[in-house]
Amino acid sequence: MAQLYSTRSRGSWGTGDTDDLTELAAFLGDQGADFLLINPLHAAEPVAPMTHSPYLPVTRRFVNPLYIRPENIPEVARLSGPKRSLVQWAFEEVKDSDLSAEPIDRDAVWKAKREALEVIFAAGRSYSRQRDFERFRAEQGEGLERFALWSALVEKHGSLENWPATLREADSAYVANEAHQLAERIDFFAWLQWIVDEQLARAQAEALASGMALGIMDDLAVGVHSQGADVWSNPEAFASGVTVGGSAGHVQPAGAELVPAAVEPRVPGAQRLRPSA
Repeated sequence: MAQLYSTRSRGSWGTGDTDDLTELAAFLGDQGADFLLINPLHAAEPVAPMTHSPYLPVTRRFVNPLYIRPENIPEVARLSGPKRSLVQWAFEEVKDSDLSAEPIDRDAVWKAKREALEVIFAAGRSYSRQRDFERFRAEQGEGLERFALWSALVEKHGSLENWPATLREADSAYVANEAHQLAERIDFFAWLQWIVDEQLARAQAEALASGMALGIMDDLAVGVHSQGADVWSNPEAFASGVTVGGSAGHVQPAGAELVPAAVEPRVPGAQRLRPSA
């Protein structure tokens, strides 16, 4: 098993990412491995501070864009010289941490990557690439739109517990009005999911091409953050007051107590499956 965030190379941005995953999977496949298990890649908060544990995500359906390798996005090749320099300068902010033994600073990594990703997103896409993006959004449906909206609201208002009461219910008219005002930011957060989905698909394709029987497998968190996107989008599907104990380790010798929002077993089956569908 590999903890992807710590699987770094000289080209990483301070944390392991989809490019590192692609290279590792291809190498292991060539050595005869049939699969590679990695930590959960579930999404965390879109703003600092980002929860360190991959087992306490804001959603289990979508991926943390921290794992994107910015320069592998096709649109980078179309950037002007000055804009490409902005991407490179963002990388320069964190490249030295690739060889550091210090704890990973996810907030610093995300700040640098986000600066680069904002530049790449703003540059636009070709007709066919934009069509592919729109197709991805259509396939992911309401789940992606709700997650992107939640991300935009967190960016604007901070943690869910600090939101105005009028925004606590995802189906309210106030939320619909905010969604209209934040349309461009919603587009950005949906785009991040498309990009990381493309890069993960390439990693899986390389894993299978190297001879793996199963390819890349990622772990699944037992629950989600109580202030996260899944709970906000579909609160009735989650049980409250659930405590899950974590095993002891060198970081926490006495173990840990996690308090995720667990799926409510008494709701109808179809509704219960929605948060992780």
